[in-house]
Amino acid sequence: MTFLNTSLIRKSTLCLTVAMLSLSACAVDFDETQRLANQSVASAQTNLGVMYYNGEGVPQNYTKALDWYT
Repeated sequence: MTFLNTSLIRKSTLCLTVAMLSLSACAVDFDETQRLANQSVASAQTNLGVMYYNGEGVPQNYTKALDWYT
Protein backbone atom coordinates (compact mmCIF):
# COMPACT_ATOMS: atom_id res chain seq x y z
CA MET A 1 0.00 0.00 0.00
CA THR A 2 1.54 3.33 -1.04
CA PHE A 3 1.29 6.53 0.94
CA LEU A 4 -1.19 7.99 -1.56
CA ASN A 5 -3.55 5.04 -1.10
CA THR A 6 -3.62 5.13 2.71
CA SER A 7 -6.57 6.55 4.62
CA LEU A 8 -6.69 10.08 5.98
CA ILE A 9 -6.68 8.79 9.56
CA ARG A 10 -3.47 6.83 9.00
CA LYS A 11 -1.82 9.82 7.30
CA SER A 12 -2.83 12.08 10.19
CA THR A 13 -1.56 9.59 12.75
CA LEU A 14 1.74 9.26 10.94
CA CYS A 15 2.20 13.03 10.72
CA LEU A 16 1.42 13.51 14.41
CA THR A 17 3.81 10.73 15.39
CA VAL A 18 6.63 12.23 13.33
CA ALA A 19 5.98 15.68 14.80
CA MET A 20 6.07 14.36 18.38
CA LEU A 21 9.31 12.48 17.78
CA SER A 22 11.01 15.46 16.16
CA LEU A 23 9.98 17.79 19.01
CA SER A 24 11.36 15.44 21.64
CA ALA A 25 14.59 15.14 19.63
CA CYS A 26 14.89 18.94 19.62
CA ALA A 27 14.36 19.03 23.39
CA VAL A 28 17.09 16.44 23.96
CA ASP A 29 19.46 18.38 21.70
CA PHE A 30 18.75 21.62 23.57
CA ASP A 31 19.19 19.98 26.99
CA GLU A 32 22.54 18.49 25.99
CA THR A 33 23.74 21.77 24.49
CA GLN A 34 22.67 23.70 27.58
CA ARG A 35 24.43 21.21 29.86
CA LEU A 36 27.67 21.59 27.89
CA ALA A 37 27.32 25.38 27.77
CA ASN A 38 26.98 25.49 31.56
CA GLN A 39 30.23 23.50 31.73
CA SER A 40 31.97 26.35 29.81
CA VAL A 41 32.30 24.53 26.47
CA ALA A 42 32.72 27.47 24.06
CA SER A 43 31.21 25.79 21.00
CA ALA A 44 28.14 24.75 23.02
CA GLN A 45 27.72 28.31 24.29
CA THR A 46 27.79 29.63 20.74
CA ASN A 47 25.37 26.94 19.58
CA LEU A 48 23.01 27.74 22.44
CA GLY A 49 23.05 31.40 21.43
CA VAL A 50 22.23 30.44 17.85
CA MET A 51 19.42 28.14 19.05
CA TYR A 52 17.86 30.99 21.06
CA TYR A 53 18.32 33.43 18.16
CA ASN A 54 16.69 31.15 15.58
CA GLY A 55 14.13 29.64 17.95
CA GLU A 56 15.33 26.08 17.33
CA GLY A 57 14.02 23.81 20.08
CA VAL A 58 13.25 26.78 22.34
CA PRO A 59 11.15 29.93 22.06
CA GLN A 60 13.01 32.69 20.24
CA ASN A 61 14.66 35.02 22.76
CA TYR A 62 17.16 37.61 21.56
CA THR A 63 18.27 38.57 25.07
CA LYS A 64 19.29 35.01 25.99
CA ALA A 65 20.82 34.59 22.54
CA LEU A 66 23.05 37.60 23.11
CA ASP A 67 24.04 36.36 26.58
CA TRP A 68 25.16 32.96 25.27
CA TYR A 69 26.53 34.07 21.91
CA THR A 70 29.00 36.60 23.33
